[in-house]
Amino acid sequence: MNKEQKLRMLQKLDEKTLTKKVIIPLHESEEMGFKNVQYTHKVLEFGRDVICSKDDVYGNRRYTGIQVKTIKITKRNIPGIVTQVLEAFGESFTDLCDLEKKDLNNFVLLTSKEFTGEAKDSLKAALKSAHLDNLVVCIDGSKLVDLLNEYLPSAFWEEYDYFNRYFRKMKEEFETIADVTAIGQKEPVPLEEIYVSLRLSKEREILREKEFDKEIGEGIDRQIDKERWHIEEEPRRREQIFDADDIVKKFDKVVIVGAPGSGKTTLLKHLTLKFCKENLEKQ
Repeated sequence: MNKEQKLRMLQKLDEKTLTKKVIIPLHESEEMGFKNVQYTHKVLEFGRDVICSKDDVYGNRRYTGIQVKTIKITKRNIPGIVTQVLEAFGESFTDLCDLEKKDLNNFVLLTSKEFTGEAKDSLKAALKSAHLDNLVVCIDGSKLVDLLNEYLPSAFWEEYDYFNRYFRKMKEEFETIADVTAIGQKEPVPLEEIYVSLRLSKEREILREKEFDKEIGEGIDRQIDKERWHIEEEPRRREQIFDADDIVKKFDKVVIVGAPGSGKTTLLKHLTLKFCKENLEKQ
């Protein structure tokens, strides 16, 4: 799903669904780091659909209010928005953690659609006299997609969590070699500390196979051109030599042949670990 498709998906959601299914999970995500995310729409809202908090580097708790919209925001929408922003900063709210009254430190105005540059300039100018212009952040649909891609990719991929757990389990499984008693090691050893990059040689062999011809009722020999892969132990001038890490990028199917102990299983574990790490980074 490309960015435009993700944006269209978000723009199909109504305000309540967008807030509960996307905005709140986004801010609750471990990477985003907000705590005590509350849905406050129509419950003494005062311009705030969501309230959440995060401690700064000094340990001080900072409170953020979020107003969620599903419309294109233009200059004509700004007077009503300014009223909501002033209400949000002007009315205290109860922190459910300690039941004490608190004030907002920041405000996010978010829409799943477009936020025109003219509207942003108008909003900033309107809030300047109240010294709130630097405390308000404007997020449009495009920026929201970027945030979700970075902090909550599962918003666009229902199977994300399943694959994430799968790759993490595979990574855990192959990250170390447990049975290394043969080299006098009792504790598991990280695979990448002992793995030696292998080079593979490619050769072709012609095999003969009987093919039964139903029409004439007899077997007919046919030639089969097969490729085999060998772990390279000695230089072979006639054959192509490849780095083992590159073969899965160059070919759809590979058969690896080698003597016992030549490293076939360790090679597969190395490749599995490598691609699990890459998937976890790119998900």
